[in-house]
Amino acid sequence: MFQNVHASFDPTGKTIDECFHSRLPDNLYYSHYDLSRIYTAFTPEDWRRYLKSEDRFIMNQINSITEAQSREALSRLGSGELKPGDVTAIKQLLDRSEQLNSQSQDKRTFVVMQFDSTSTTQPQTAAQKSSAYVQENYENVNRFYNLTSKNETDRLQFDRREADGEIVRNKDGTLHFPKIHLVSDLDSAYLRLFNPDNIHVKELPVFENDGGDWQ
Repeated sequence: MFQNVHASFDPTGKTIDECFHSRLPDNLYYSHYDLSRIYTAFTPEDWRRYLKSEDRFIMNQINSITEAQSREALSRLGSGELKPGDVTAIKQLLDRSEQLNSQSQDKRTFVVMQFDSTSTTQPQTAAQKSSAYVQENYENVNRFYNLTSKNETDRLQFDRREADGEIVRNKDGTLHFPKIHLVSDLDSAYLRLFNPDNIHVKELPVFENDGGDWQ
């Protein structure tokens, strides 16, 4: 819990912690500068230290909100009520949710290194591009169907459906659903995002080498 910031109170007599919690969830998204402008009794430095001490609470709250928004958006998508532009938003929500889950479950210290921006990126072969594309599609499936969770229920159910032929893994890592009458709302949402035509892909995707004839 955060300790008193210079034993300060705002004009209403609230502590910095009470001020922060008085306007949730809005205050979760403000910077220390924004909060200092709203609650003038506390300096940006007061807020910076407070936010740092409460980062786990803030992260968990945003995580819960993001996941709820994802579920709501996926529900609308499964019923066909979303606009085309919402597909990108749902992908971002899924990615953000996974990132926040990872951060909240295992906080680690990362060393940020700066590289010369003028250096050239190592070109990729067609095989490397194809492998990366397939891997990304596999990860999308894992995120979408919650297959990496410690709770094995989702994984077991997915494996059973795959064994029964309800779900087919495409060569490019996406999913194909040959038994349309067994497609769930979640399956429909997945198809809208990653395989709109429910194509059965039997060959690996073909890419070109970077830099022409580079081997």
